[in-house]
Amino acid sequence: MKSKLIISFLLISTSIAVWAQKPKMIVISPKQTQQAEKLYNSGLEKYNKKAYAAAITDLKASLNINAELTDAYKLLASAYQANQQKEEAIKVLSTFVEKSNSKDSAYFLLAKAYFNNGQYPEAVTNADKSIAYNDTNFKVYYLRGLANFQMKNYDNAVSDYTNALKISDKVAQIYNDRGSAYKMKGDLKTAIEDYKTAININGKMPVYYNNLGSAYYESESYDNAIEAYTNAIDIDPEYYMAYNNRGVAKIQNIDYQGAIEDFTKTIALKDDFYQSYSNRGFAYYKLKQYQNAINDFNAALKINPQYGEAYMHRGNTKEMMRNPEGACEDWTKAASMGIQEAQEYVDKQCK
Repeated sequence: MKSKLIISFLLISTSIAVWAQKPKMIVISPKQTQQAEKLYNSGLEKYNKKAYAAAITDLKASLNINAELTDAYKLLASAYQANQQKEEAIKVLSTFVEKSNSKDSAYFLLAKAYFNNGQYPEAVTNADKSIAYNDTNFKVYYLRGLANFQMKNYDNAVSDYTNALKISDKVAQIYNDRGSAYKMKGDLKTAIEDYKTAININGKMPVYYNNLGSAYYESESYDNAIEAYTNAIDIDPEYYMAYNNRGVAKIQNIDYQGAIEDFTKTIALKDDFYQSYSNRGFAYYKLKQYQNAINDFNAALKINPQYGEAYMHRGNTKEMMRNPEGACEDWTKAASMGIQEAQEYVDKQCK
């Protein structure tokens, strides 16, 4: 019975704001458009104060007066995004693409908006258009790589990250993300190399060490995994995921007490992280502390009643406590959730 490792890829999020340009005040002209420009500057001030709804009102009024004020489209889209009106941001940027003379930048912004909204195919399509106008912007390749990663097109993601690195080879985040794409492809050796390069460029990011540890773990290099997770914890002592992952690696090294200490620390930092309760229960099971194990599996299932792993492990523990009916009940539940190992127990012991 092997405990499940919960791997954290903090590299890809549901919104992307890296390398964004800060909007600036514009000079008010003496022409008829000056009222539009005043409204733009007012909208900018409100945007900077995070009064996004008020900023949106001013920026829309600005564009009603002067529909050619392209800076207002960009800022209005940013205000919509900050106000969680992502569809509206996309509509504004679609208009901006038509108005803008810098098509590469406009399509890039539209691609980012689609990415932020979880519309990854559309993000790729607009990134393609941006690259068609300008193939020297590493940020567009990187964004397209993120979208491809989300769509599980890992070969395309690796290609995009590689193209980005050909243009700018000192960006640690891109090496980290390419490492994760290689990892998803099963190329753990290359993934480890990329994670190490990211760390060499920027050794202050705990997630890089966490990802390195997870690649080592999958390579069954548990000592190296533990060292990497420890490095992540040294940088961020409240990085609960690294404690959990280190605990799982310790289980593989038969250090059950050390694993329990790490899972206990994880729970202290994040008391609703049900995987660590289940993992700690597994470690207690290996130490034959069956009641402690049952208590932890119960805690995991209280938080997430659909966590099949905990049912399976609790069933195994009940079997050791000479409760075959309870064991079969838990295995059957786990099997109904797709845990194949539990189904095998049901077939062999519960018929």
